[in-house]
Amino acid sequence: MKAMLPGLLLLMISVSTQAQLTIFSQNFNSSSLISDYINANAPGIGQFNGYANSLVSSGQTAPIVSITNNRLSIDRSATTAAPSLSITRSTVFSNTPKVMQFEFDLEITNMVNGSNAAASFEAGSGSTSTTGFSSTTAGTLSNAFVHSQFALATSATAGVNSFYVRRISPGANSLAFFTGQQHITWVVNNSGSTFTYTAPDGNAKTIGDDQGAVWVGNTIIFDSIVAKTAATDIKNIRMTSSAGNMTMLIDNIVIKALDLAANLPRSITITLP
Repeated sequence: MKAMLPGLLLLMISVSTQAQLTIFSQNFNSSSLISDYINANAPGIGQFNGYANSLVSSGQTAPIVSITNNRLSIDRSATTAAPSLSITRSTVFSNTPKVMQFEFDLEITNMVNGSNAAASFEAGSGSTSTTGFSSTTAGTLSNAFVHSQFALATSATAGVNSFYVRRISPGANSLAFFTGQQHITWVVNNSGSTFTYTAPDGNAKTIGDDQGAVWVGNTIIFDSIVAKTAATDIKNIRMTSSAGNMTMLIDNIVIKALDLAANLPRSITITLP
């Protein structure tokens, strides 16, 4: 038995915030089957409810979803412009974030020269109707269900396998375009007041209420993106590939509730006589 100083007992209680602030996490390393990352009724912390294509007309080829080299692959390199594909988490998160940080790695490959592609990322709260966050439809979401969104776009002028970050409303593309695998960080504030978070560059950054910010690596691309519908809670997410001929590879998705982490103690020290 270890000796203790008489009359003194130090009791350290460490409180881990990681499990409580992370509401979704997936690196696609556990299985090569897309079906293992889907659970329609009771998804785990790393599962989606499902994915769906929009109406595929005669002669069209729908996007193909798979796990390729431990990354989520949305392959529309042979897809005509019409069919879009949405991957949705429609089950409410275990903790509803007031300040959400959505991180993932992204790479564009197999882009057909001259193709203009688009993809969007949406956070909000819906129902199982065709206008809500449904895992069985890939249609456009009604504004009332979307708190915040941003998009990616490609352009022939930027070169093959490159992309811009796009602010949807008012519409604008980033001044710079990006190639290779990039780390994207999207922060959305729905807390009712300003919120200060640790930015990807390691500095403290303040974001206004019902606003969003998008970073690529350590560089902020868009700040103060006004929410589409401020009254909507952040309970669901959706990723949609809506146009163009390319393959979108996604990895290392982590979604955190930053407001929950801010309210939890890191450690407590109690001294007993």
